[in-house]
Amino acid sequence: MAIGENIPVLRLGGGEAPSFLGLTIRVTGRFSLDDPKSALISNDWVVGAHAVADRGRTRLVAELFHESSHLGDEYLERFAATRSDWSREALAGWIRHQMGRFSVTGLATYTILGARGVAPGSAGFGLTYRGPPGPTLVPEIGVFTEAQQEAGWKFTTSARAGIDVVGASGRLGVGLIYLNGLSSQRQFFGVKSRHVGLELRFDL
Repeated sequence: MAIGENIPVLRLGGGEAPSFLGLTIRVTGRFSLDDPKSALISNDWVVGAHAVADRGRTRLVAELFHESSHLGDEYLERFAATRSDWSREALAGWIRHQMGRFSVTGLATYTILGARGVAPGSAGFGLTYRGPPGPTLVPEIGVFTEAQQEAGWKFTTSARAGIDVVGASGRLGVGLIYLNGLSSQRQFFGVKSRHVGLELRFDL
């Protein structure tokens, strides 16, 4: 389960799509519902600052963030596991280009400070199709794949199919997400993972 928010803080310039500075806050938890004594296995916290600039059909994003990764206390006590320090400071850059109903996204991340001996780079690529809008419903499907240097450049791929509900107060997105590759939890990095999840997104 993951919950987070990108918060615009400072607007730079005018126009319909101004550049701005903002804050990123996100937490991701991994649970085992089979055993209530060790339900929370691990949690990752991310806080950071980002800058966004739109140039026509292209959006550029730069982000500096801190990621703190911990095993859950219940999990540690029950299985006598060792907590590895996966905390890191990283710099990420995104670029997204709109081509009609399709958008192409590229990502590069570099860990500035992190665990010793862990390779710092990663890169990703995504493609999204946003269907013709109805009165209130807009279909959307997409796929994103990312490779981590510390995992020998093995690919982890996720796919999403959903619907955006557009209203006067903003936009609500509901979708199904499928992931196949390596675990998205840094405490279990390198472990194969495959799951289906539900996404609920608010754009106010």
